[in-house]
Amino acid sequence: MKEIIKKRHLELLKNIDVDIAYFPNFSNEASFCYLTDLPAGSFTYNSLVIKRRAGAFLLCNALQDKILKEFALSRGFKLVNTREKGYWATLRKLIEKKNVGINYAEVSVALARKIRKETGAKLCDIRSKIEKMREVKDRDEEKRLRISAKTISQVMDKVPSFIKKGLSEKDLAEKIDAEIRILGSEPAFQTIVASGKNAATPHHIPTSKKIEKGFLIIDCGARYKNYCSDISRTFYLGKAKKSEKDIYACVAQAKIIAEDSIRAGKDARSTFEEVDSYMKSKSLKLIHALGHGIGIEAHDLPGRISNDSKFSFRTGLCFTLEPAAYGTFGGIRIEDDYIMKGKKLKKISSAKYTDTLLEIKN
Repeated sequence: MKEIIKKRHLELLKNIDVDIAYFPNFSNEASFCYLTDLPAGSFTYNSLVIKRRAGAFLLCNALQDKILKEFALSRGFKLVNTREKGYWATLRKLIEKKNVGINYAEVSVALARKIRKETGAKLCDIRSKIEKMREVKDRDEEKRLRISAKTISQVMDKVPSFIKKGLSEKDLAEKIDAEIRILGSEPAFQTIVASGKNAATPHHIPTSKKIEKGFLIIDCGARYKNYCSDISRTFYLGKAKKSEKDIYACVAQAKIIAEDSIRAGKDARSTFEEVDSYMKSKSLKLIHALGHGIGIEAHDLPGRISNDSKFSFRTGLCFTLEPAAYGTFGGIRIEDDYIMKGKKLKKISSAKYTDTLLEIKN
C-alpha cells in the first residue's frame, strides 16, 4: 500500500500548479482517507500536507500520536505532532505562507478563512484534480470494493431467514448491521428497513414499528477498508397481488434495460433517459437517480446517474444501479454494484432475489 499511496501523491502533484497540498480532516473527509489510507471515521483532527520536494507530512494530535507513529513509518509519512506548538503554529511552519492547494468541496468558508488568517497562505482550489483521480478506481480499490460487495451480498441473502413474527424495522436493521460486523466490515450507512406504507419513502428511517404485510425494502451496505458497497432488495410479506407482482417485474426489467444500455463511452444521462422512458410507458416514474458512484463514500464520484449527469461511462468507474417505483402500494427498489472493466459492465454484488419477487410467509 505504501507504493500505491506514494503514486497517488505524485499524480496529484503532477496535476496541480502549486507545490503544497493541504487536506485538513476535521469532519471525516474522503480525500484525506484516499491519500492516507487511514480508516474513515477514526482519525478526525489529523491532517495531511504534501510538499513537492519534501514529501508527505501527517499532522497528529496528542490523542492518537502513538497509533499514527507506527502507521506513518509503514506508509512513508513524516509524522508531526502538534502537541508542543499547537495545530496552527505547526501548520504555519510547514506551509510557509506559500500558495497552497485545498479541496474547496471539503472545506467550509469559515475554515478557509481560518486557514488564511493563521498561515498567511494563498489558497487554490484543487477540487477538480483530486475528484478526477478518485473517480477511476485502481486495482487495490477495485479489490476492496469487490470484497465489500461480496460481504453485503452474503448478508442480504440471509435477510429472509431473519424475518420473524413481531420483528420491528429497527430490530431487523440491527440484525443486518451485526451480520456485517461478523463478516469483518462495518455498515457503510444507516441500514434502511421500510415495510408497508413506509416503503414508499426511499430513505425511510427504521422505527420500532412491527414489520407489516406488503412490500419490504432493505437497503444496506458494508464498508471494507474504507470502501463501500450499497445494494437493495425488495421482498413481500404475505401473498402479493398480481398487480403488485407486475410492478415488481417492471422494476426488474428496468434494471436489465439499464445494464444492457451501459457501455464504455455512453453518457450516463442517455442511460437514465432510456430507463425513465420505459418506466413512463408502464405508468411508473423514477423519482430519484437511476444510480450513483460508490467508493470511499456510499454516494461517491462520478456522481448520480440522472437526467443532469455530466459524465460518460469508462473503465474503472464503480457505481450502483437502483431502478425503483413508489406509490400507494408502498415501494420497490432493486440495487446492485458494478464496475466498468474495459468496454464492459461487470456486476460485483451477487445477492439473490432480483428477477422474481420473493414472498415471505410468517
